[in-house]
Amino acid sequence: SVTNVGSYNVATGVYSFTGTASAAQAAIQSLVFTPTANRVAVGQPETTTFTVVANDGFTSTTDNTTSVISSSINDAPVLGGAGVGQTVNDNATLSPFANFTVSDADIGDSQTVTITLDDPAKGILTNLGSGTFVAGVYSFTGTAAAAQTAIRGLIFRPAANRVAVDATETTTFAVSVTDSANANATNSLTTVISKSIND
Repeated sequence: SVTNVGSYNVATGVYSFTGTASAAQAAIQSLVFTPTANRVAVGQPETTTFTVVANDGFTSTTDNTTSVISSSINDAPVLGGAGVGQTVNDNATLSPFANFTVSDADIGDSQTVTITLDDPAKGILTNLGSGTFVAGVYSFTGTAAAAQTAIRGLIFRPAANRVAVDATETTTFAVSVTDSANANATNSLTTVISKSIND
């Protein structure tokens, strides 16, 4: 967008000003251009060319030599939707990430996901899709959308009989997502409280 005195039509991308030549020059020189973010892949440039037309009521003069090259800067992934204090019996299963969200504003960024149980002896994650679960750590690599789908599909099966009957145990899941440019986001708010059921 372009901002200052005068008027700017967001839909057409046209800035307009009416006044003397000196006032027009001052207005144009003080314009501020804000490029639209994340239009191209991270590290890629995009060139914006500005066509300036001046009309004094009789003739028009056109100049299109002004251009700006903007570079796409990496944004870190964003995590949300964690479920706190979800309950399950130790002889049942639960989808602890059913509402978890993973997003990244950057085009085409790949995400490396890990989800680590606070103690691998507390249970396992299943329904892994193309991910893996080894020694209490789930791993997945793909787009933000694919990562969100994979995480939401995970099923947690608590280990049975780790505590006395009717006692509970809390498992905390540490989610880490790192994008292609090594920007990282973490979230450790997801917890599951499993209750020991009599056998």
